[in-house]
Amino acid sequence: MTNTISNTSIPHKNLIPISRGYSNNPFFNGCDYVMRASGESMQSIIKRNDILGLYEVDQWEAFIPYGEVYAILTKSGHLMLKKIINGKDDDHYTLVSEPLEDDKSIYPPQQISKSLIDKIFVVKSTNTMY
Repeated sequence: MTNTISNTSIPHKNLIPISRGYSNNPFFNGCDYVMRASGESMQSIIKRNDILGLYEVDQWEAFIPYGEVYAILTKSGHLMLKKIINGKDDDHYTLVSEPLEDDKSIYPPQQISKSLIDKIFVVKSTNTMY
C-alpha cells in the first residue's frame, strides 16, 4: 500500500513524512515519519494518541537490535507497534506487547515470519498529546 503525496512515496496512510509540518519540533529531529499511536497493546509505555517519531531501519533483515520498540509494516498493509525479540528460528521474530498489567493475557507474544514484513521503523521519540 503506497500513497503518493507531493511526489513523496508514503509506505502507509498513517505515516506522515517529517517534512509536512513537524520538522521544527526538536523531538522529531532525525526522524523520517511521525504517526499517532492507537490501540492498547503498548499502553504501559506508549499512550493512545501519542505522536511518535520514526526512522526507517535499513537492512533490518540482516540485523536488528532486540528489545527496542518498532513500528512494523507488513506486506499486507498492517502497521503495528511492538518490541521485537528473537523468534523461534532465523526466519521469524517474536513481537512483544507492553500493555497495562491487567491486559497482559489479552496480548501474548506473537511469531511473525520475516517474509511478511515490508518495512521496520525505530520509534525514536514520543510526544504525548493531552
